[in-house]
Amino acid sequence: MPMIEEVKNISIKTLIENETGNSFDKNNKLSECPFCGSGKGKKQSPAFSINIKENYYKCFSCGSQGSTIDFMMNLKKGWKERHAIKHLEEKYLKITFKPAVSEKIDDFQKTIYAISQNPVEKAKEYLAQRKINDKLLPIGSYMYDSIHDAVAFVDSDKKLINRRMIRVAKGSPKAKNQGTLNGSIYDKLFKPELDTVFLHEGVINALSMPRYSSLAIFSTENKIKNTSKLRKYVNGKKVVLAFDNDNAGNNCFEYYKTFLITNRFDIQSIRKLVFPENKDANDLLCSGGLDKYLNNKNNYKLVWEDILSKPIPKDSKDKRKDNKEHGFFMEKGCYYTEETIKGKTVTKKMSNFLMESIYHLTDGTKESRRVIKFQRNTNEILVSEIYSSELNLEKFKRVIRSIPERGLSFFGNTTQLDYILTFHYDREKMLKPYLNWGINPNMKFTVLPMHLSQKTTSFCFLINWAL
Repeated sequence: MPMIEEVKNISIKTLIENETGNSFDKNNKLSECPFCGSGKGKKQSPAFSINIKENYYKCFSCGSQGSTIDFMMNLKKGWKERHAIKHLEEKYLKITFKPAVSEKIDDFQKTIYAISQNPVEKAKEYLAQRKINDKLLPIGSYMYDSIHDAVAFVDSDKKLINRRMIRVAKGSPKAKNQGTLNGSIYDKLFKPELDTVFLHEGVINALSMPRYSSLAIFSTENKIKNTSKLRKYVNGKKVVLAFDNDNAGNNCFEYYKTFLITNRFDIQSIRKLVFPENKDANDLLCSGGLDKYLNNKNNYKLVWEDILSKPIPKDSKDKRKDNKEHGFFMEKGCYYTEETIKGKTVTKKMSNFLMESIYHLTDGTKESRRVIKFQRNTNEILVSEIYSSELNLEKFKRVIRSIPERGLSFFGNTTQLDYILTFHYDREKMLKPYLNWGINPNMKFTVLPMHLSQKTTSFCFLINWAL
């Protein structure tokens, strides 16, 4: 019997949707409580909801609440805790093949079933040699193939066996697939409750990061073309493409970056994890430097667009005219204003930077966002996404100071800031986001759509996220 904590960590959302056949809405609410029926009907508000972070459910009408175990005990009247645990283990933690007696079992199913019955000690020893902690891996994440002396993995559809050879003969491949790849995905390390998912080439790399949510595609040759197959894993997520840093891995990155963007996946952001040359996640794990590498924000590559990297002119063409019309002028990469005090003209410096509001992301709410490019007077360019509520004097100063190691300062007053912002509001592009945006302090870029013209198909591109 598995530890209670293991079955409690099964995704409560996945469990309830599978067991009831109903789907949660975007607010993680179910239209009808499985126990009391509350919420049924168009005019009744749903009372049954889940907490993704804490992994529990609650009905505010009948009061039923608890973990995955509690849900199964309430759903299957008369079940005791041991019954619920056994069900959860067999259905959600283990690879089991128990077809009806009348169902024909093909050779491939027989192969998987036979391999799944083997002791896994030799596979465990191999993983230990690769510094992979077996205790952190979910049950059923790997098997041992005694015929080929290999660690074996099954894809998400239980149709592909991927073997990692324990002893590799000179000139022979270290991994072999049974059958065609055909868009296969390894998802045993996928954690739906986490908001970031890493996409790897090989399974060993996914197993090297057991505390993270990962998918593996088995090979750079495996180019997924079915959008729905990948969409269920990445929708609403922040996606990190963590392929090997070699020619094959870089080509794989280009394929999946384009695939995710052009097919308009409902993702928050995409970034590339850049490994040292010819290295991957398991190489860093074996050398003891993986965790430190993953936590270093400099290892995530940024992608710039010309419109964002193009410098802002540092000086006004006609300073007096700009000051009269707009309330400010630009000089040496800073904002200035001229005021008349007691009959004398006084020049005041208002900032050590210039800015442009590139895009206004309108979403139908008062809390819209703007993509703003900043250019320090020392020529550094950075881009940040700022909420409308942060564009008052006090919050604006705090936001620009919070951008690390950039030294942005605004010395003006509220009226002067309003003059500058109004000038840029009149020149920004209005966009209605296709995707699920959100400020993400851990990500360095976000994905935005851009309309060229009425005759041009809208497309997506990557914008640098400056931290």
